[in-house]
Amino acid sequence: MNTHTRKTHWGWQTESQIQISDTVRLNIVTMKRHTGLIATTAQASRLENGFYYYTMGDYSQRVLHSKQPRCTRQAIEMQHSRVMDNLDVLVEAVENFYGVTA
Repeated sequence: MNTHTRKTHWGWQTESQIQISDTVRLNIVTMKRHTGLIATTAQASRLENGFYYYTMGDYSQRVLHSKQPRCTRQAIEMQHSRVMDNLDVLVEAVENFYGVTA
């Protein structure tokens, strides 16, 4: 698993990448949305021709969203951590979606 936090043009963002199988990777991203909410989403991508692709129909889920008075690095990382505490549930959902096991 690879997790990093960075400052983007739109604000703080934390992203984790979890390899589910040889051909499926789960990306979990927490960031401020244009609505002002802090949202955490999970998307799976598939390996094809040496690149990971996400297409319509692949696994995608809004996992958690919250309204915070300020969208600080600490707020982003805290929400991301809450989602990562239940990572096994997301991994199981992706495994069931694609019919693979980690």
